[in-house]
Amino acid sequence: MAKFVCSLCGKCCGSLGSYIVIERGMGARNFYCRNGITGELFPAYIQPEYADEFEKRSAEEAAGTSGSPVTACAFLVRNPGAGGYGCAIHPTRPRLCREFRCYHMNIYDTMGGLRGRVIGQNAIRTPDASLETFWNEHIAPLPCSNRPGSRDPDWTRKVLALLASRGYRGDPVE
Repeated sequence: MAKFVCSLCGKCCGSLGSYIVIERGMGARNFYCRNGITGELFPAYIQPEYADEFEKRSAEEAAGTSGSPVTACAFLVRNPGAGGYGCAIHPTRPRLCREFRCYHMNIYDTMGGLRGRVIGQNAIRTPDASLETFWNEHIAPLPCSNRPGSRDPDWTRKVLALLASRGYRGDPVE
């Protein structure tokens, strides 16, 4: 099983973020927040390396000049120095964020080159037209009993076998 590696693109926090609601502040870096999906109340602490970026973004949002999508999480900030985006509360983020994976399987060709990723419930993102066609015709129609935060082991076994029959290797992500 492959280990999930975040690319720091910020897309997940840009779309799931509206579910994280700041209930109240307890100083400049401490907050009580609520997960709007589960109702979970959790403490959040702004990490020191993100404090300046968080304060800058908060000031821009208050002035209406942030350019951030309305759905973006309040704690999604530009990653200073490293590029991409970062989570200002990463160690104290809620379970929803800890368990989220934007892809669930890597798909490799016979040479070991990454050819695609399984995203969402049962979709593929790939530049390989042949793999995409095969996926849409033979794999996408398979019944899948995925629930958020879990994968269907029977579906995964079938998918791995079908991919292998076409010379691809699937590697589920934990």
